[in-house]
Amino acid sequence: MIDERAKMLGDRLKSMQAARVNFNTTWERIARVVLPTSTGFITTYAAGSNQSQDIFDSTAQLALPRFAAALDTLVTPQTNRWHSLQPTSKRLKNNTAVARFMAELTDLLFSVRYSPKGGFASRAFETYMSLGAFGNGVIYVHDAKPGIRYVAVHLSEIWFDEDHNGVIDTAYWCHEYTYRQAVQKFGDKLPKEIRDQEPSKPDAKLKFCKAVYPRKDRNPSRRDNMNMAFASVTFLCDGGYAVVEESGYRTFPFAVARYVTSPREVYGRSPAQDALADILTLNEMSKTSLRYGQMVTDPPYMAADADSMDPFSTRPGAINYGYLSPDGQDRIKPLRPQGDPGFGLELANQRRQAINGAFLVNLFQVLVETGSNRMTATEVMQRVQEKGALLGPIGGRLRTEFLGPLIEREIDILIHAGVIDMNSVPDELRAEGGGIDIEYDSPLTRAMKAEEGVGILRTLEFVGQTASQIAAADQQRAAKMVRKVNYERALERLADINGAPPDIMFSDDELAEMEQQNQSQVQAQELLAAAPGLADTAKTLAETQNIAQNQTAVI
Repeated sequence: MIDERAKMLGDRLKSMQAARVNFNTTWERIARVVLPTSTGFITTYAAGSNQSQDIFDSTAQLALPRFAAALDTLVTPQTNRWHSLQPTSKRLKNNTAVARFMAELTDLLFSVRYSPKGGFASRAFETYMSLGAFGNGVIYVHDAKPGIRYVAVHLSEIWFDEDHNGVIDTAYWCHEYTYRQAVQKFGDKLPKEIRDQEPSKPDAKLKFCKAVYPRKDRNPSRRDNMNMAFASVTFLCDGGYAVVEESGYRTFPFAVARYVTSPREVYGRSPAQDALADILTLNEMSKTSLRYGQMVTDPPYMAADADSMDPFSTRPGAINYGYLSPDGQDRIKPLRPQGDPGFGLELANQRRQAINGAFLVNLFQVLVETGSNRMTATEVMQRVQEKGALLGPIGGRLRTEFLGPLIEREIDILIHAGVIDMNSVPDELRAEGGGIDIEYDSPLTRAMKAEEGVGILRTLEFVGQTASQIAAADQQRAAKMVRKVNYERALERLADINGAPPDIMFSDDELAEMEQQNQSQVQAQELLAAAPGLADTAKTLAETQNIAQNQTAVI
């Protein structure tokens, strides 16, 4: 008997699969020339099979990991705190207790996220690889009770959909288990005929699908799995539909990254898709160049008469008799290709530049200072500003669609696992509704702020140059211009924009304490300098006092 609900979910899965056929065709083609380890959108290949036979030039294959590494460094660097948590209420921004709680919560998130059991760093890199190749990357944020485990989902296994606001809220994740694994995981929930077959074919595979979608009928006041915001239904896809597991999620468990989406399309498009024509062309040009090189180094030979020519040897040092005419002319000649190979090389380099440009490789190249070509601080800041402007749309989308839901999911898991002590939440934050905002502080975010830094540096340069010119005629006016700038505040803003560690700057309290210590030291030095005179004065006073006492005794 077929479960009607499973059949309904299966029909929805088929509809989503049919709507993605064209994307699958394109992604399979991209995978074969850019990321051969991720094929399987159309055809399933045996494990360990060679999928690199279509690659004759590795430009795109090498550019993709550089693209992923750059995004990983600029958006989610492992060595930096790339985001912080702030209260939604502006009145709590300077509250000491709230600030301390937010800092502790941020530290907890990073310690859990980058713990060895979580594996976020490697999964994020896999997601960026998928983003560069296929325009989409998915991480499943799993509640490992009490920790968090991150799983990078291959795009060929998952289908997702948006709500009316364009927010992804539905995902169908299909994966395979062997009969033995399925019995271990689902037990008696499996149909009896599958459980009975498990001993005879334990390594045969079954396909299951996990459907996660907004739950329509629920009681929000109840805390059980069947009344959570998102329903989770796992059903068997092979041998008739059957529901084998049902649960729920408080928050959407999939963090989906998309590169660029076109109107009326759910799935994103990638740099590899933009450069696919150049990638395929370059591969064909490379094949032609290889054939050309082979013709040059190992050419075919032309002979005048097949009947009168004995087989000859091309082995180095071999002697072939009879292949020179009496007048010394060659009786056999190599057939070498004609044309200029440099022209083909120039065309190939143009294709390589276009591919590297699509993957933003040129944008991420390190600025090198050599000889007289040294850049000023303003010029470096301008370069950073240009990078921030070009990468701004990408970073904005990643923060909104990928990192934001991921962080919200992490906080929800840690709260309900008891890792976050709700009794430690400050009363001021509770009174304001407990709202928390995410403030991103990655290198990419700072690059986007570089325009402000350029403005500060240009202003300081202008003030310095103009004041020095005015000082010759009017020193008071020049001094007033210099005093107009709050240099301490400018230094703090530049340090923040450049991502300098906060502890390298003295706080106002520390500066006040240092000034007080300096004043105490100055006073001590003055006392030491005056000590000889004070000693003489004290001696004179003592002698005077003795004389006065002696006179009194005589009287």
